[in-house]
Amino acid sequence: MKKLRILLISTFIFLFNNNYAQLVPYVPSEWDTVWTYTVFEDLFDGTSLDPSKWDVVTNYGRGACIFVNLPGTTYSVSNGSLRLNMLNNPGNNYCFTQYPEGIIKCPDFISAEVSTKNPYKYGVYEGRMKFAYNTGSWPAFWMHGGSEPDAPEYDDFGTEIDFAEYNWSYGGNDANTDHVFHYWLDEPGEQMSISNGLYHTGITWSTWHTFKIVYRPYDVTFYIDGNFSWRRSRFYCIWNTGDGTILSDIFIEDIYEQPHPIYYEWDWFPKHGGIITLSQQVPDYNHIDGAVVVPQTSYFDYVTFKKFFAKPEITCPNIICSTTNATLDVDDAATNITWTLSPGYPFSGNLSGTGKTATIIPSSTEHGKGKITWTFDMPSGESFSVEKEIRVNGPGYEDVYLDIRKATGESVPKVGGHYLLCPNTHYHITLMNDFGACALSDYDWSTLPSAWSVNYYYNVSST
Repeated sequence: MKKLRILLISTFIFLFNNNYAQLVPYVPSEWDTVWTYTVFEDLFDGTSLDPSKWDVVTNYGRGACIFVNLPGTTYSVSNGSLRLNMLNNPGNNYCFTQYPEGIIKCPDFISAEVSTKNPYKYGVYEGRMKFAYNTGSWPAFWMHGGSEPDAPEYDDFGTEIDFAEYNWSYGGNDANTDHVFHYWLDEPGEQMSISNGLYHTGITWSTWHTFKIVYRPYDVTFYIDGNFSWRRSRFYCIWNTGDGTILSDIFIEDIYEQPHPIYYEWDWFPKHGGIITLSQQVPDYNHIDGAVVVPQTSYFDYVTFKKFFAKPEITCPNIICSTTNATLDVDDAATNITWTLSPGYPFSGNLSGTGKTATIIPSSTEHGKGKITWTFDMPSGESFSVEKEIRVNGPGYEDVYLDIRKATGESVPKVGGHYLLCPNTHYHITLMNDFGACALSDYDWSTLPSAWSVNYYYNVSST
């Protein structure tokens, strides 16, 4: 782990010392979205909410609504989607106790919120949804975890990432999309929220949208309909300008490529993961411009979470001249591990097999390019493959070239692609091989210009 140099300005030490960051080891291959497998998936293709995957939030209020577990009323599953409905609270009969005051509240509206039974952490979160957007609607796709430093208590609101939230502050079909981080600090008698967010414009809410979030130990990146939307780092730098002090993100790759003298860690950056939550809420009246429209429904087509695993690595020489073993280093959860060699002509022996070790036997007569490919399954049933190109018995014809050298080994000058040769001079025509681990043989030199035997003395050699 790299050690960071200490900032010598005492004022900054006083203000920011508690946030002084320890560098997260940066191994890009361990956090590549190519190497993720599905841990959670719900396509909502049944007729009811799957209780093995979801908990329905019950008798809990937020804003001007209370979440009530009323299948078929506040929520339902049909035609391939989950539907969360906001409705009038009949007779204001549904009530809840507001924390921490202990006040009984009976809001004007009822609605639904569901959360995954299990928490998730680093990986790729994705969902396709169509949010209700008329006055009073406040739908969201988000994740929350436990209070620091006692996480994971996933029923609590310690750290929160709002993947996509309809910005009810503006309302309408073209209202903003919120990507927001919250950090909830438990204080005596109250909760404090430190928020940091982006309000993304240009979303038309009357159509479906896909939201994807890549959550890694050192950053979170947001996408809307496959397009980049926002990225935040776990780390920041302090910059002094003529207008004062600025705190700005510094991303992990920049820290490694161009080390800065010091950087800190944002309090609000989530470190413990959490449960995935889908909500149809109603904000407090002081945030609503006009009469609340009911009923309204938000639709959720699917929700998935894919977990990172380390990139598999193949170990074997780049050039195979004799019988050699190749090995695969892969996640312990991988199964059905098989390997193949292709094309077949430069190899002898088995061209396929199972397991993490393959024995490669080169042909006794052929040479050229080949590759070894491993395939394997992860617990989700998804298949993955990794391959490595190898050269068998030295290079192929396309990988060698001729060069002309003086007897001293010096290169002969060229003009316009032509060698400048002098009469009565001894030259070596050399077969150049940049992949020289294997001996060269059986190369035919009979195509040299016949005129050379008349005008020049020449000596053929291969290197």
